[in-house]
This record gives sequence, structure tokens and C-alpha cells, in this order.
Amino acid sequence: MSNEQLINVGIPLLVVFVSYLTFRWADNTPGKREGLIDSDSIIHTSFEPKL
Repeated sequence: MSNEQLINVGIPLLVVFVSYLTFRWADNTPGKREGLIDSDSIIHTSFEPKL
């Protein structure tokens, strides 16, 4: 397999893998919305400063 073939196959697989992990992670966060990722709520719940 040439490097070009490896890249053409590897990048889509990597994207699918990362997407799967992201959805699994979003699935485990409280207050999820039907499995859809709401970046605002994730940012606010994860990085909200403790005052």
C-alpha cells in the first residue's frame, strides 16, 4: 500500500472514529439533547468557572 492510499483510507476512518468517540462522550454527559451535540451547553457545563 502506498502512502497516498494509506492517507485516503486512514483519514476517513480517523474522522469516523473521532466522531464515534465524541458521540459516546456526549451520550454520557448529563442534560444531553436527543444525542445531538450542543456545543454551548457542553462548554458551559464543562468549563463554567466556580465563583
